[in-house]
Amino acid sequence: MSPDPALVCSGAPRDLGLDQGLHFREVIRAEVERRLRGKGRGRLLSSLAGRDPEVARSARDASRFFPHMAERAEGIARGARVSSADLAALLARERSGGWETLVGVRAEGSGSGVSIALGSEREAPLFVRRSQPENGYRSLEIGIPWRVPALAGVNQHGLAVAASGMVSSSESLSTCAAPAALLVQDCLQRFDDVDKALEWCERRPAGGDASILFADANGVLARIDLAGELRQVHRDMDGILLGPGAPARVASVEKACRASQRLDAEALRRILATPGGRVFVLDPADPERIFGDLP
Repeated sequence: MSPDPALVCSGAPRDLGLDQGLHFREVIRAEVERRLRGKGRGRLLSSLAGRDPEVARSARDASRFFPHMAERAEGIARGARVSSADLAALLARERSGGWETLVGVRAEGSGSGVSIALGSEREAPLFVRRSQPENGYRSLEIGIPWRVPALAGVNQHGLAVAASGMVSSSESLSTCAAPAALLVQDCLQRFDDVDKALEWCERRPAGGDASILFADANGVLARIDLAGELRQVHRDMDGILLGPGAPARVASVEKACRASQRLDAEALRRILATPGGRVFVLDPADPERIFGDLP
């Protein structure tokens, strides 16, 4: 049997973060130097991290509405020997990024009858993480070294979650500036089915624009779109549920899904594949495995 490639992060929230920060210290410090300390357009972004009102507000609201996630971020910063303001600035800057491609299907070859896939074209390094919080559900996840929330994951009870988008605007941050992506980690840690996770996401304050796709071991498939205070829930009607994104890309993926005779993990991987991109497929019935282009 091959060794488990996942980084195990366990314990209290700060300990979870500390495990990650220590393991990826050089990677995180290099990212801070590259994105925040390097000169760009005549200013040092890092020097603004502690003074930028949006960054400060994002960190403050994260501590207020996602205290465990904020503590976990503090652990990452401590382990990597960077400031919490630098980590907050990385996350705030990331909100101007693009969207992953999300697909949920009722599929052959899936033990629960449903699966979700995420196609990512991020340049950031990805890694496999096993989160083992002392007060919460264990989960297997795809993460980014300097981020608390996973891009995608499945917990011990078979709740699978994947998120796309952290695009922000003044309107979408009007009430809360804590990134909506933090809801992903909250749901993996707290809930065992889609309906409970949706209820949490509908009521919890979060900022920015995001789309979160869910599937569970009961065969439930749903998506919630967040834009500031606005929440919109979508249920699958005909076995396919896509996230928002570039219209041409979404249309192409939907067409390929409907034309495919099978929508198992290998088919989804082929459909979502792009040059330089990576695809991950999660089956709620198999919470110990993520299919796809693992690091």
